Amino acid sequence: MSQSVPLTKESYDFLQEELKRLIKEERPKVIQDIAEARSHGDLSENAEYDAAKHRQGFIEGRILELQDKLLAPMWWTSPTSNRTRLFLAPPSLFTIPPPRRK
Repeated sequence: MSQSVPLTKESYDFLQEELKRLIKEERPKVIQDIAEARSHGDLSENAEYDAAKHRQGFIEGRILELQDKLLAPMWWTSPTSNRTRLFLAPPSLFTIPPPRRK
C-alpha cells in the first residue's frame, strides 16, 4: 500500500517514463542475460548468472514500487498558488477534492 506522496507533474511524468523503460528495455535485457548465463553451464559457480539474477530482483522490485506509487494518483491545486500537485495514495484511504475557485 502506498503512502501519500506529493509530486509535481514533472516528477510524475519522470516516474512514468522510468517505469516504461524498466518494463520495455531493462526487463527483457536482464531476461536475455540470464538465459545467456545459463547457457555457460554449471549455475553454482556462475558469477554472471548470480549478477543477472540480482539485477532482475532489483528491476522487479523497482517496477513494483513505481506501479504502487502510480496506481491511484490524485491531483490537487493549492489555493495559494497556481501550481498543481499530485498526491499519490490509495483512494480508499482518503480523497482530497480540488479547492473551488471563486
